Amino acid sequence: MVIWAVSKDPGGTAGVVAVVKALRQLGHEVVQFANGKAVEIFKDDPSVLKHYQSAVEIVMDLDLRKLPKPDAVITSMCSKGGIGRDLSYLTVQNKLGRYFDFIPTIALQDFWGGEMVTSWANKEGYPEFIVVNDEIGADIVQKAWPGYNRANIAITGFPAMDKYATYNADEASRQAMQKLNLRTDMPIVLYGGQGNLTSHALQELVTALNELGQPVQLIPHPHPRMQNDYAHEYEPWQKALESFKAGTIIDSSTCDTSSLIAASTVTVSMYSTMLVEAAVLRKQNISILYKDFGMKELRKGTTLIDEFPLASLKCTAKATDRNQLRKFLEQSFQNNLGLRENQENNFKLDGKNAQRAAEFIVSVAQ
Repeated sequence: MVIWAVSKDPGGTAGVVAVVKALRQLGHEVVQFANGKAVEIFKDDPSVLKHYQSAVEIVMDLDLRKLPKPDAVITSMCSKGGIGRDLSYLTVQNKLGRYFDFIPTIALQDFWGGEMVTSWANKEGYPEFIVVNDEIGADIVQKAWPGYNRANIAITGFPAMDKYATYNADEASRQAMQKLNLRTDMPIVLYGGQGNLTSHALQELVTALNELGQPVQLIPHPHPRMQNDYAHEYEPWQKALESFKAGTIIDSSTCDTSSLIAASTVTVSMYSTMLVEAAVLRKQNISILYKDFGMKELRKGTTLIDEFPLASLKCTAKATDRNQLRKFLEQSFQNNLGLRENQENNFKLDGKNAQRAAEFIVSVAQ
């Protein structure tokens, strides 16, 4: 069986990579395509096709028999759609029938409801199948895409989270502490950047920390696409950091995200996947979701979400104003946010999310 796999943004790419590995372990041939930020991620991997600028170019090469005909197409669900979304549209609409007749498209979600009512809102291009994390994710699909067949939604867990089933968090923390010269006698606060309004949330965090007055080690970790896609956030991000008076700012550029989360006392963001990773690692985390900016920004991309799913699961401490943020920060410094039991109950790590997704893909491609 030949399967095409397309990814674009870092979060979506992580899930696709995990599923591609599982498909190959099952003995299937996978042709990988990268666009957007994924081109940079795979810059040293010659096996990943990075030169295509559009879905039409891919189909033209298929016409010239430069590519093998796929039995299925899997794609991440990333910002602005990209090649994966456009291939989904072509396959669903059977615009190129002699190639794509009866070839299923399967979309892999890396976040609850991500891009469903924005970049993937065109009903004519809905993928035939979609892979989600849990029942909450399945419910969101049916709210976002009314009439979508529940039987075409596979609940597997987020494939990208499989890596944590065998992850040695203690060793990762030790190495990060050593590499960044972090102190053990001061709280370590990791801030996970996102896109729009990420600098506003950072300023709220800095102000809350300044008001608390307890010295901390602050690790600001910008989103990898901030300078390209959210350049307007850079200047206010820098101004927020300049106003920090409650300790030391740590440069995180030499460490990977997982190690930073493992080493931190608490991870703070609006609704970044870093908070999900923190929950998976059974780590304290705080979501800054004030009604007028954090929640408002979350609902722009997922308008049918009334609550951040991680907060619904009680796996994050949701701060709705600065007073709550200060309170949660104080509690986190005492390791007292009380999230661990819910994290263990809702994120059971068996390392088989990608395998479940791969087996589902094979079953619908046969």
